[in-house]
Amino acid sequence: MLQEQARVERHRAQQLQRLEYACALAQRRYELVDPANRLVAQTLETAWNDRLAELEAARAEERQRQRVAAPISTPEQMRELLAQLRAHW
Repeated sequence: MLQEQARVERHRAQQLQRLEYACALAQRRYELVDPANRLVAQTLETAWNDRLAELEAARAEERQRQRVAAPISTPEQMRELLAQLRAHW
């Protein structure tokens, strides 16, 4: 079970790395385009924005997953959680 969880964690980390690379590549392509070629520049800018959105969505999903999966291991974390619950009530 722990091996499977470690494999899934590696897969998620690799997926984030691939998205970061794709985003950086799209940015470099956009920055290298001749501004006079507006159609190509617009296409590359759209691709860059799409990669940025994908990366941010993946990062947000990872943050949410870590928040849900993180166990409460210290008394300070328990007090913080209780304070948050009281604030919502």
